[in-house]
Amino acid sequence: MWIANLYYWGFNQYIIQRALAAKDIRESQKGVVTAAMIKLFVPFIVVLPGIAAYVLKADITKADQAYPWVINNFVTSGFKGVVVAALVAAIGSSICSMVNSASTIYTLDIHNIFFKKNASEASQVRTGRIASLVALVIGALMVPALKNFGQIFQYIQEYTGFISPGILVVFLFGLFWKRTTTNAALAVVVLSLPLSWGLQHFFGEIAFLHRMGISFLLLSAMVIGISMVESKTDSTKAIHLPKGIFHTDKTFNFWSLVVIGFLILIYSVFY
Repeated sequence: MWIANLYYWGFNQYIIQRALAAKDIRESQKGVVTAAMIKLFVPFIVVLPGIAAYVLKADITKADQAYPWVINNFVTSGFKGVVVAALVAAIGSSICSMVNSASTIYTLDIHNIFFKKNASEASQVRTGRIASLVALVIGALMVPALKNFGQIFQYIQEYTGFISPGILVVFLFGLFWKRTTTNAALAVVVLSLPLSWGLQHFFGEIAFLHRMGISFLLLSAMVIGISMVESKTDSTKAIHLPKGIFHTDKTFNFWSLVVIGFLILIYSVFY
């Protein structure tokens, strides 16, 4: 589980672009700890409708129907509109961030490098808009394929897990081990998908979170092996982190301890 969480909160552009938009590191830290406080309520919001549907013997055929069943049967008309509006707003915000990330990655890392290296700002904006439209169309076309899955969230998590161990390995070793080489990182990126597919195909009976852990360990061993063969010293492209860059102030530390305390309380009471 920690692999999925570190990847999502630490190395997913959809999330970190919000922190990168802060005016400085201190402000981004405040945003992170505030988001953590709000996130403490999510298990109750996500889990309680399912528990309610189970206890009330809901007449549903798929797990994804639990939430709308509870809303439709037990929420009054006025408040139901507020709930739906909040849900639509949250979905819209997430889609906006994802589409923005997809268009940025394509425009800066693919189009500007392989197709038009000296593109003007206006051209890049136009390319980004086209990439956003294409991403939305691809997403819409994939919707019918999801109707046969009992839990869409689990489906998303499992197939995100095909790439998250590899991305996490690249970032962790790239940041914290100066001997990591470019070829080692490239090998991980290229082999991450086929390795995850192979684990799913041959060891499908193993829970997907455990397969992510196995993939992470194998890819980590690959980075270490290739880097040690290629280089006997620190890489010339090593990232040198400024001293004190991870320093946190007393306010951040206090609220972080509060979050950890609440997590321990929640697990001790409900686990």
